[in-house]
Amino acid sequence: MLSINVLALSVLEAEKTLVLLRKGNKLALVRFSNDFSIQTELAVFEGTDGRLLFAEDDTILLAIAEHLILFKNNVSQTVLTACAPKNFFWHACSFHDLVVVQEYGSSPTFLYTSKDLLNWTGNISSLNVDKNSTHFHNVVYDAYRDQLIATLGDANLVRVICSDDCLKWRPMYVGAWQFLPIVPLNDQLVFGMDSALAKGGIGRYFPSENKWQFTFLKWVTKTKSPVQMCDLKKLTNGYWVAALFYPPSIIFSKDLKTWFPLYVDYSAKLYNFNMYIAEGKESVICSTGKNLIVIKKNELSRIILHAEPIVSDHQFRASKFVGLAWNMKKKMGF
Repeated sequence: MLSINVLALSVLEAEKTLVLLRKGNKLALVRFSNDFSIQTELAVFEGTDGRLLFAEDDTILLAIAEHLILFKNNVSQTVLTACAPKNFFWHACSFHDLVVVQEYGSSPTFLYTSKDLLNWTGNISSLNVDKNSTHFHNVVYDAYRDQLIATLGDANLVRVICSDDCLKWRPMYVGAWQFLPIVPLNDQLVFGMDSALAKGGIGRYFPSENKWQFTFLKWVTKTKSPVQMCDLKKLTNGYWVAALFYPPSIIFSKDLKTWFPLYVDYSAKLYNFNMYIAEGKESVICSTGKNLIVIKKNELSRIILHAEPIVSDHQFRASKFVGLAWNMKKKMGF
């Protein structure tokens, strides 16, 4: 574990890790070699909070405060500003000849699209999806079904939407449970919950059956906090790794039901939006805002033999009642 103030990260095709570091009141864009023995500083920006959204060859999109920054050929420029001063850009993905960026914060927020990364268009507002929505949570490209998928919250009924052309959007899930991370797989879509109602869990959608399945999670340790996921990855070795907002944690699982700790910060007082997971060829790499955690993927099978579960599934017996009550309340306009 490297004790450096890593706010975000991305693993490049060449197995180099790109990170955004906080250095006092500035942010440094740094590239590490595949063994983390060499670091190269690419650029320095004014600011204390930022995210890495998109990296391809020599083209990088960063979010710094409310600004979207394009860094290309060693030159940086602001190409988009969020709707409100405290809003920020959180996730991005490629879709055909477009790049799609998701805004988070005060309502309304937008999904933005661009072909050249210089000129951006507001594609759809969170309020266009659901008038009670506060903001978008995430956007990903589902290569298995060639579609975009977005999640949103916080007081809305329409929780997940999808689009085949980035023009027309349709609901995928309308209900009580709220999601943030999205993992497309060949036979299903897996969503990590960010839900105050359910206190935590996993949603799985099976497109061929048009069927949803929910697993509810809770801490088995002393903390009573919700299990709210901000990132979720399925590794090539079959293990799942999740990042949690609070307490800031990195946990892993074989079955999406029983989760074991890799990192937990019980001393944290606030939600941590700098929890990210990236996968390399041999390692899983995580940022926590304080540390860069590098773990060999083949070590997970050894760790799980000696670790005690920290999060586990449970029977949320009131789930049907809570879900129905929420749906009725929203349909009645409350």
